Order: sequence, then structure tokens, then C-alpha cells
Amino acid sequence: MPSKPATPADALRPDIVKRMVQDGEWDRIMVHLKLQLNEHSWPDEMRGKAQESKNSQNPGKFQAFYDGVRKEAPGSIPAAVRKDIMNLIRKYVEEQLVQA
Repeated sequence: MPSKPATPADALRPDIVKRMVQDGEWDRIMVHLKLQLNEHSWPDEMRGKAQESKNSQNPGKFQAFYDGVRKEAPGSIPAAVRKDIMNLIRKYVEEQLVQA
């Protein structure tokens, strides 16, 4: 059974993402995100952390390794990048509300 959205914004999220994909905005934001992360050397940092984690775990435990890296990645995005991307999304949503 699907869980109830925590907030009204959570209920709207699938529709917003769908519209962003249809308008091409999602792709533009993802390109911007990738550029921002590269400027902050985030991929290199994550590769380094992943290498350290891999070296400290038992061989053959790929799923545990993958799950650990995947869990850590979102929280390690630089605050400036997170803020910039959130502002782009906020601006898009506001523009959509004005048009409606």
C-alpha cells in the first residue's frame, strides 16, 4: 500500500518532476548539477571515499559497498551546489504557477 505524502509538496512532487521532464527543464538542471559538482571536485572526492571503503571491506561484498557509497553520496553534496539547484527548481515551479 503506498504511503501517504508527508506534506502537500510531497504529493505534488511526481507531477512537478513529470512536467520538468516533459519541458526539458530536468535535463538542463541535471547538466547544471553535473557541472557544479565537477567544479567542486565532488566526483573525485566520492571516488576516493569509495576506494577507501572498498579497500577496508571484505572482497565479494559489493552490495554492502555499493549501499554504503549510495547512502553517503547525497549528504556529501556541497551546500552551495544544493542551494543553487534548489533555487533553479524553485524558480521553475514559481514560473509554472505564474503561467497557470
